[in-house]
Amino acid sequence: MIRRDVYDNGVVVYRSTLIESFGGDAVLHGFSTRLGGLSEVGDAGEDFAGLDLGIESDSRVVAANWRRLRKSIEMQRMIRREVRQVHGSAVKVWQQNDKPMVLRDAPQADGMVSANANEMLAIRTADCGSVLLVGKTSEKKLILGALHAGWRSVVSGIAIHTVDAMIEKGCLLESIVCAIGPCIGVEAFEVGNEVAEQFESIGLPDCVVRRDDWGVSSTGRPYIDLSRAIQQQLRRLGVSNDRIDVCDQCTYTNTEEFYSYRRSVGHNNAKACGRMAAVISFTD
Repeated sequence: MIRRDVYDNGVVVYRSTLIESFGGDAVLHGFSTRLGGLSEVGDAGEDFAGLDLGIESDSRVVAANWRRLRKSIEMQRMIRREVRQVHGSAVKVWQQNDKPMVLRDAPQADGMVSANANEMLAIRTADCGSVLLVGKTSEKKLILGALHAGWRSVVSGIAIHTVDAMIEKGCLLESIVCAIGPCIGVEAFEVGNEVAEQFESIGLPDCVVRRDDWGVSSTGRPYIDLSRAIQQQLRRLGVSNDRIDVCDQCTYTNTEEFYSYRRSVGHNNAKACGRMAAVISFTD
C-alpha cells in the first residue's frame, strides 16, 4: 500500500508500507511531490513553483528544497547518489570507495544499485516512472535499487537490468520488494503508433490502449499504460504482485501535487518545469 505523509514544513511524501515492513527503521525512502517547497514560478513562466528538485531553476533554492525533503524523511546525513538520466538501460553500481560527485560529473545511467549504508539513491522525474527496490543477500545484507522509467527506458529493459545488477551484488530475487512511484497515467499518455509498436514488440501489447472507455483521441493515436508496463516487467522477472506497491497518482492530472513535463511544457507552452524525486537509503 502507498501512504501519503504530510510534514510540519508542508512537504508531502508518498511512501510504500511494503518497503517499510521489509526494512523496518533501517530503510528510508519516499516519493516527493511539489508541495512544501520554496521555488517560485520562473521569470519566463517556467513551472517551478513548489518543491522543485531539478536542475533548471535557481540552484540555491533547489538546494534548500533538497534540505527540506531530506530533513522530513530523516536523510540529512546521507550521501546523495545520482546519475545523468538519459532514457536508456545502463545501471550504475555504486562502490563504497566512490567519491561524492556533482551531477554533471556523474555517469550516464537510468538505474542505480548500492549495497552501501548511508547512501541516498535519488531519481528525478516529472511524468516518467520511478521504482525503488530493496532486497537481501543470503547473509541478510541489504541491497538497494532505484530506476528512472520513461517509455524509452521501459522498452530498453531498465527494470530488468537493475534487478540483474542487484542479483549480481548477491541479492536474492525472492527477497526483493519494490514500489512504483507516481507517473503519467494512461488517460494522459497519448503516443505515436511507432511508440505503441515498440511496446507490442517486447511483449507488452496489453499496455497499449488503442480504444478506451473515456473516448478515442481526436488524432486516433494510442495511449500507453506506463505503470502497468513496469509492473509486468517486474513480474516477468519473478517479483510477485504481493511484493510490488504501486502509487496510482497521475502526475499529469494531479496539478496540485506533481510536476508534469507533458502538461507544462508539452501542452501549456512553459519553457521548463520542476522535478520530483524518488529516494531510498539504509542506515548502518
